[in-house]
Amino acid sequence: MLATLIDKPFDNKEWVFEVKWDGVRAILFLHKTKGISKIVSRNGKTITHRYPEIIEAVKSSSAIIINCKESIILDGEIVVLNKEGRPDFQSHQRRMNVDSIKDIEKLSHKMPATYYLFDILYIDGRNLQSLSFLERRKSLSDVIVQTMKNNNNNRIRISDFVDERGIDIFQRIKSMDLEGIIAKNKYSKYIQGARSTNWLKIKNIKSQDCVVIGYTRGEGNRQRYFGSLLLAIYDIQEKELRFAGHTGSGFDFGQLNEIYSKFQQMKIERCPAKYISYTNREPVWIRPELVAEIKFSGWTKEKIMRSPIFLRFRDDKRPEECIMEKESNTEQVIVSQQRHHQSSITNTTTTSLVTTRATMSPTNNIDFKRSRINFLSNLDKVYWPKTSEHPELTKADLIEYYNRVSDYVLYYLKDRPLSLSRYPEGITGKHFFHKNWGDKEKPEFVNTVQVYSKSTGNINDHLVCNNKDALLWIANLGCIEMHPWHSRIKDYTACKDIAEGYSSSYLPPAAVNILNEEKCGLNYPDFIVFDLDPYIYSGEEKEEGEPAYNINSFKAAVEVAYNLKDLLDMLTINSYVKTSGKTGLHIFVPINNRYSFDQTRRFAETIGKMLVRRYPQKVTMEWDTDKRKGKVFFDHNQNSIGKTIASVFSVRPTISATVSMPIKWEELQSILPTDFTILNAFEEIKKSEDAWKHILEKKQDLEKIFGK
Repeated sequence: MLATLIDKPFDNKEWVFEVKWDGVRAILFLHKTKGISKIVSRNGKTITHRYPEIIEAVKSSSAIIINCKESIILDGEIVVLNKEGRPDFQSHQRRMNVDSIKDIEKLSHKMPATYYLFDILYIDGRNLQSLSFLERRKSLSDVIVQTMKNNNNNRIRISDFVDERGIDIFQRIKSMDLEGIIAKNKYSKYIQGARSTNWLKIKNIKSQDCVVIGYTRGEGNRQRYFGSLLLAIYDIQEKELRFAGHTGSGFDFGQLNEIYSKFQQMKIERCPAKYISYTNREPVWIRPELVAEIKFSGWTKEKIMRSPIFLRFRDDKRPEECIMEKESNTEQVIVSQQRHHQSSITNTTTTSLVTTRATMSPTNNIDFKRSRINFLSNLDKVYWPKTSEHPELTKADLIEYYNRVSDYVLYYLKDRPLSLSRYPEGITGKHFFHKNWGDKEKPEFVNTVQVYSKSTGNINDHLVCNNKDALLWIANLGCIEMHPWHSRIKDYTACKDIAEGYSSSYLPPAAVNILNEEKCGLNYPDFIVFDLDPYIYSGEEKEEGEPAYNINSFKAAVEVAYNLKDLLDMLTINSYVKTSGKTGLHIFVPINNRYSFDQTRRFAETIGKMLVRRYPQKVTMEWDTDKRKGKVFFDHNQNSIGKTIASVFSVRPTISATVSMPIKWEELQSILPTDFTILNAFEEIKKSEDAWKHILEKKQDLEKIFGK
């Protein structure tokens, strides 16, 4: 839950006021019987290893006792305090990117962190988010027992609040030069991930989170480093980065080398923002991945920051979150809150994942009148075993997911033959591909298309998913994944004639092609597909097994994806990216379907070879898997007739129940495949829409592009 910025403090009996701690927002997951103690930042990164002193305090009863039988989830802020007991973020930042166990241990003693708790979300499986703020705070006070009162060495504390007197509290924190205050409505519920007017923030220092898009070269005593950072914010309406100014002040001299070294690994050729109004020296552009908090005095008419000063880097924020933060009028916000009952606000804002999970049942959500669902069976069968991330997920959950996203996913499935990827016993059971439906019984609303198989010499009846009922029926077969062809059927009869012609002994294949291939359409794809598959091992794989999911592996794929995008941009070719749902990435180039699979495969192979020549240490096209180790495999052979990969919005058979999600290029550097699952993907789609919307209407003519 995030706070809305307002312009001034206020007094109100229905509100309480807390210190706005200058630290790192963090969620604590504790499961006593399973031995889980995990700290996660607001952007989903696990940061447990960075704060051993907090984990030690959680496990020890010498300072606090956490009164739960089994499990608990808490919300708070991790802060490093100075000798005066005030937040010292400059010292805190020295701890944020340290990975050496020895250095972490040393820093945890030299500048220990304190975890200020201000909310409780779950206890022993019970969801407390629908309770009022005051009820949750009472539960928090009952659960967290301080065994050493007034001990400054306590690593875990409850953040105090004051009733009603916001103006007085703000003046006091201002005199102490603290960051600001947070106002919380006493009757507000907790809303995961939402920025709500039930929580308000009033800042003592005006600041803005910005994306670093480049730097200028340094002069004088900074000749070996950088001069200033070039900054941008994310324009939601235009969906692009917009220049917001530059800053060269506020840096600790000891930071310069570390920052400059990081920049050297991020350099790119083109400016990430659409337009730069000015720079004071020649710029060097970098990938727009780093977020910096900037102190400033105000905005110019051109929306450039006045007197910007660097405060810190924000590892807990994503670049797309860096929108211009405008102060809302305090009186208007409070009046609006008084008009609306808290329950109606909560219901129209968002739904927690646990609430969503509780209502995910076909009998609750599928429209019986519009959908003929008498074919559903074995809905209670467990498809995903329970993990620390999610409860047991059943076949019913899979079907309900496809029910909810049907309007989106059918756009990518319509008139395309499917290769069925079936898991009738769930992800831990037997799996098999099913291409030929043959003469088996099927409902009338499910279509098939006849396709000749060169490998077997037989005609296959491929299922085609053209409507919601067909989608749910196919999911009911145990098809966790949807694997459509890259080409579409234009004429079903022409496709049948081709299949029968190939299988006959009297009609030459050449004649078949001439007569019907263009009418059928299946040899002419809508996309050129680039499949990036990282072979970066975690060390936890089974002998001779495929690389297991790990963040380093995915980040390697992200880096190569940006290299590929730069190459395609240079060729003026527009491209689209989606997560595979595993460690890889899929990049699609929409084209006029006048080019055959053979032509698109050769084109993809050429692009791959260019990429390998440019980045031989990062990219490989080797078929020998032993030669792929440590590199990202570029698979151009996905551009062959009949080859398939998981569709957009397809569920994947991973332990996290991930979904293959289309995303914007500017979001890629700040997401993980596990961010999108069967539990939250639909809400993500509704929130940010489909990043590939209308891709089939944005086809490109390669001949015209290369003829320019």
